[in-house]
Amino acid sequence: MSLDDYMKKHPLTIQAENATGLSYSELCGVKLELVSDGWVLTWPTGLIDPEHCTSVEPFAVLRWSMSSDADNHPDIKDRASDYLLSESRGVLAGQHLRKAKKTSESNATRRKGKKAPVTKIIERIARKPGKPADLWSDFYGELDAHNMEPKEEVINGGLAYTYRPNEEKDERKQITHKAFSNSLTIAREKS
Repeated sequence: MSLDDYMKKHPLTIQAENATGLSYSELCGVKLELVSDGWVLTWPTGLIDPEHCTSVEPFAVLRWSMSSDADNHPDIKDRASDYLLSESRGVLAGQHLRKAKKTSESNATRRKGKKAPVTKIIERIARKPGKPADLWSDFYGELDAHNMEPKEEVINGGLAYTYRPNEEKDERKQITHKAFSNSLTIAREKS
């Protein structure tokens, strides 16, 4: 798998795409420039609304840390690795986004007769080409981008993701790979 292929499917990329509405190639226009005490982000004028910086910074740091330039700056690369570790656990921007996401959209999904967020995610993924096994990681990225705190687990000998469908409740739900495959097939038949 090439670096670009890996980056396109990475949850931090998906999170940045969902938050900004930009494609992967547009996000690549964001540059991480080193300064004496760390880094700053730069991008073409008008590309990103400054309020989306918290979503784009993890993507830019990950992309830079995988570049050959990162090997020339081991101290900054270590700092970037620490940042990405905390980012992947949702400690920095993830928590910030979760607090900011209490919108009318989240209230609307709780109303009777509305589709569950997971159903909407699966329907969106169903529009992509590929086998369910190939789209399983995309599903994880979407759950993460929607702040559902997904975790991959082995349940009854098969893969499953557990997730929090509702930010206000501490309950977790699960979806097995088989259930995801079946839901994907049904969503593709409907469209």
